[in-house]
Amino acid sequence: MNCKECHKKVEVFVKGHLPDDELRLVREHLLECRSCNDAFVALAIVEKVVAKEQQLNVNPFLKTRIMANINSLPLTQPNEAFQLARNWKLHPVLVAASVIVTIFLGVAAGNLIAPINNQDTIPEELTYLNDATLESLPVLMID
Repeated sequence: MNCKECHKKVEVFVKGHLPDDELRLVREHLLECRSCNDAFVALAIVEKVVAKEQQLNVNPFLKTRIMANINSLPLTQPNEAFQLARNWKLHPVLVAASVIVTIFLGVAAGNLIAPINNQDTIPEELTYLNDATLESLPVLMID
């Protein structure tokens, strides 16, 4: 067995899922080849660490302690502001007020952005407008 074949099978070897004939070949190669043996040792250590981290140690009384802490908290009354918001009779009024405020803020923001002193100037596009094409044909025939 060469190193390339051994590296392909060493992970399965660490997990113990190799058939007997391949198991014997990998063991022999690991005894002969130092680099493959080092790779095997490193992989074995990684597998042990991962297996140890996967074990879950749960405290059986954790749920009981959490629920006891939740139940021991004092009950608070809802705030008046939340009671007002829950009142469905005021819901349309609140929606209408929010729409009006949004429109007002949009108009105010638009006026802040627009230039202030441009009422006396003619847009440049209007200077290029050909008025002759807009006149009617009978007016042109009279002249």
